Amino acid sequence: MDYGKLLQRAWTIVSGNPYLLLLGVLVALTTSGGSSPNFNYSLSSNEMDQYFGSSGLGRFEPWMGFAVAAVAGLICLSLLVFLVLWLLQQVARGGLIAGVDTIEQQQSASLSQAWRVGWSRKWTLVGIGLVILIPAIILIAIGVSSALLFFGAALASGDWLSPAVLFGGGMLGFLGTLCILVPVGFFLGLLAEFAYRAAMLEGTGVWESYVRGWHVLFDNIGPVLVFVLIRVGVGIVLLAPMFVAGLCCLLWPILLIVQGAVTTYFSAVWTLAWREFTAGPPSELPEPAIEAA
Repeated sequence: MDYGKLLQRAWTIVSGNPYLLLLGVLVALTTSGGSSPNFNYSLSSNEMDQYFGSSGLGRFEPWMGFAVAAVAGLICLSLLVFLVLWLLQQVARGGLIAGVDTIEQQQSASLSQAWRVGWSRKWTLVGIGLVILIPAIILIAIGVSSALLFFGAALASGDWLSPAVLFGGGMLGFLGTLCILVPVGFFLGLLAEFAYRAAMLEGTGVWESYVRGWHVLFDNIGPVLVFVLIRVGVGIVLLAPMFVAGLCCLLWPILLIVQGAVTTYFSAVWTLAWREFTAGPPSELPEPAIEAA
């Protein structure tokens, strides 16, 4: 495989079709990290006694009920927004694959046409995406369970454990699980790249896409590792400036555009690599097919 030629071709496709960047930004939107505000307020011993007393049991105030309800409502709203954005992300991911493949066939494509093809395969794309969310769901469940376990131990003891002990105990379980789930999640993410392309370019279902992606991945493990190393190298180069940009909310739009550009480029790389790996003529897109302009 001529890696330089494939990488150059991916750049030519992305730079010559700016609408692909819009899809890439949408894909990056729900995978972008943001910085969270830090709260350093600490309670004095008198304030602790006022609210918790020597028994460690808190005194319920009317405003606490409203605060809990407001937080619960905000969480539900955030979850709803996330789910909508995540669905659009899956459609955009499919549209990126369809658009690049169509352009590579020397046909014209537009944003609306690529989006339409991605939308036509939305439930398959969602199914593929749900599989790689499983490690994250497990991680959150274990992290929350660890926190509740230590919190329950504090209540059962009849006295409040120090915040350092509570935080340290919760983080211990969280980090232990993270060490296992990070490599698993990385592998599933890589496998999903192939599953998405099987679904979009060969019209397979969710499980069939993963089976097909598994075979293509391991039949071409050498070139795949080369592209993975290139992707990791780009990530390392961009790590410091993106971290700095993430600390300033004014730079978040720029950060999102950069992430979208990287996502778009490597999506094109994987799509072109898929065509090389399958060593056949370009596959027909599932209905509705992208029409030439």
